[in-house]
Amino acid sequence: MNKKNEMMIKKRQQLEMTQGQLADLLGVKSNTVCQYENGNRKPRGQTAIKISKILNIPLEKII
Repeated sequence: MNKKNEMMIKKRQQLEMTQGQLADLLGVKSNTVCQYENGNRKPRGQTAIKISKILNIPLEKII
């Protein structure tokens, strides 16, 4: 796990949001959010932008 993944997890937890809740907001499955957080998959395009806005993380810290 790298700093980008850790930041995403930390921000989501600070918002007291589950992976499932974030997935619903993003329009993806919860296992996809899990893969983003574990570093097995990188969010792209509109999904990365949505994560940036929802979690208040600069886009360049996500992609």
